[in-house]
Amino acid sequence: KDRGLKRLGPLLNTVARTTRLACEFEHRVSDPFLPDSNAKGWRLIGRGLLWKIESAVKQEAFDEAAKWVVVATQFGLDLTQGDSATASLGFNIVNDARRAFAPHYKRLSVSQLGAFHSGLAKAVKDYKGLKGTVNHEEKRMMLGVQYVQDCYQKKDFSGLQSQLGKDAKPAINYLKGLEGTKREEYFKSLSEATRLFVDHWSDEIDKPRPERSPWADQPGANVYKRIANAFWGTVEPMASMSDMCLAQTRILAVSAWARANARSKGAAKFDLKGLPRSLTLDPYSGRSLIYKVSGQEFKVYSVGADGRDDGGESDEFGQFP
Repeated sequence: KDRGLKRLGPLLNTVARTTRLACEFEHRVSDPFLPDSNAKGWRLIGRGLLWKIESAVKQEAFDEAAKWVVVATQFGLDLTQGDSATASLGFNIVNDARRAFAPHYKRLSVSQLGAFHSGLAKAVKDYKGLKGTVNHEEKRMMLGVQYVQDCYQKKDFSGLQSQLGKDAKPAINYLKGLEGTKREEYFKSLSEATRLFVDHWSDEIDKPRPERSPWADQPGANVYKRIANAFWGTVEPMASMSDMCLAQTRILAVSAWARANARSKGAAKFDLKGLPRSLTLDPYSGRSLIYKVSGQEFKVYSVGADGRDDGGESDEFGQFP
């Protein structure tokens, strides 16, 4: 790690500077079965940021660790403006950074807690949601549809079978038997259903979970569903990753704010008034994060994926709401 950090140092410092600026992600469509050509570099940056945090924690330089958590959070959330693969990578970078530091944030001073809160609050406020990401994903999906058509025209389904696995064999056998108007109808239906799927999730994905409408298959979807799911299957998991990442990041940011107030004024704030909705919204409920106070002690938590108030039984490592 030490050798890696030394080599990555200048690059990580550049990342720290540039994450203070507004991010305009330039998305380039890539092969539906291959990762973005930049993914390896982004993953390395994420690993370097985690090493920075772990190294600072080991040295008990908690303020330094907190600063790198903010950098990792901003960088990771910026990556979510790409497609589903880069969004997943971005959320993982944020999660890894938070988990490495969450057990130690109480070691920060009042002023350091305030700066940590402000940094996380800015990163969450700057987060643009996943609507654009879903629209980028449509381009990958349509490349996938075109790939299926190319396989059909060449009468060579070996590559498709290899990419989709043995479970797709019945769907591929069905493809092989298509002729004439049935072939035209099949690919037209697949293309139109893909666009409808994207339109649906573009409208729904940034809503709190209880407000999201599930996707309903179109009539006749059974003939192309297995093929379609190979390209559509990235969207709903991406929504779940967003819910968990945002819930936990907001919890940590609010916790830093509440602890700073408790220490400086002798008691935690009575409620979350004054904090922006971008910081207090629980994506699992559509309401505010739950916040309970008793003197200097407080709890802030999400209802989690099951939607139940369990009294704040979250793990201290920031892994689950």
